[in-house]
Amino acid sequence: MIKLFVLIYLLVFSCCATAQQLTIITENAPPNSFIENNRLTGKSVEIVQAVLKEIGMAGHDIVIYPWARGYRMLERQKNIVLFPTSRTAYRENLFKWAGPISDNPVNLYKLKTRKDIKPLRLDDLKKYRVGSTRNDQKSQYLLSRGFDVQLVNEDRQNIGKLFLGRIDILPYAAARLSYDLKLYGHDPGQIEKIWHLEEISSHNYAAFSPSTDDQIVEKFQRGFDAIQKKGIQDRILKKWEKRLQEKEEGS
Repeated sequence: MIKLFVLIYLLVFSCCATAQQLTIITENAPPNSFIENNRLTGKSVEIVQAVLKEIGMAGHDIVIYPWARGYRMLERQKNIVLFPTSRTAYRENLFKWAGPISDNPVNLYKLKTRKDIKPLRLDDLKKYRVGSTRNDQKSQYLLSRGFDVQLVNEDRQNIGKLFLGRIDILPYAAARLSYDLKLYGHDPGQIEKIWHLEEISSHNYAAFSPSTDDQIVEKFQRGFDAIQKKGIQDRILKKWEKRLQEKEEGS
């Protein structure tokens, strides 16, 4: 009996110790994740924090890194969690997953003044300069389709390049576009959608480095399932939807 107790204790302790060693990473990407009043907040952040509370890890640190750095860590290091990460076919077997966090429609955009850009099919856009972020789903997909993609470390750099005429096409998550354009001093009315990237408009998840203990990933999944069942996730999403609508109306 004592041996059985010791074995159970060691298993539980090992699982908990591994959980505490997790490095949970997000990027500066409003409205999903950003610093406001010296505090990390955002739609995705609040959902992950609710999961952490549900699984007994409330207060676990979440750090902000540029997307490219966080993705490299996810690929190369142990016990890394990166969110929100689009769960695409390309990435499916590269990482372990828990979620979903939210949906993530992705489109291609251009300046309205570029009357010459009128695609009838996606491949019509291959002759134009496209800007995207290293190791994100948009660049991975477009490169796989044969596009010549100019890569940067952060999405905001591509916004600047579009308005400076250094790229012609901007792939972007629809939920973030208007927010980011205003944040960096640009008028959303100056750009327009030209193509919806259906194949990569998937849900966002928390991605775990492949060496992460399955018990930890399963624990997070139970947390996601619980906050969905309790309506917590839906309340967070609706709260942020209302906040963004109010911001749009007040701008």
